[in-house]
Amino acid sequence: MTSNVEIYNLLNKVSVSAVKTTQLNEMTSRTFIDKDAIEFWSGVITVARAIGESRTFAHGLPIYETGTIIAAEIADGASALYTPTGSEVWQILNIDLQGCSAMLSDGTSASQLTASTFKAGTLFLSSTMSIGFTNSTGGPVTPTVAYLKVSL
Repeated sequence: MTSNVEIYNLLNKVSVSAVKTTQLNEMTSRTFIDKDAIEFWSGVITVARAIGESRTFAHGLPIYETGTIIAAEIADGASALYTPTGSEVWQILNIDLQGCSAMLSDGTSASQLTASTFKAGTLFLSSTMSIGFTNSTGGPVTPTVAYLKVSL
């Protein structure tokens, strides 16, 4: 890969919302340090900055107008899983279990989440990390999750 034109050729049919930082990192990892590669990197850096500016607030601050509370009834014996879509990242502000058990899941494995292990604002979810609830209370309940997006 040897010029800014190549970054354009690699991404010209992809919308900005679909480009992932991991794609850009992969593109640069295949280059060597030489004059042509530095020109290529300038294109990658420009795209990365545009993506960062369009999806996040400065310094990783939450995007204040994106606050949401998920509140969905879960029947006894049922489970629910909530996952950010695309490149979204959610900062979890509060969880009300309503008697449910909670877990974090990467789609393959799960880790139990308890009131004693959860600290507001320290839990982040992405398209590869979900939060789930299982209800075994004997009746329907409505656990809630309050979050702000830190990346779109």
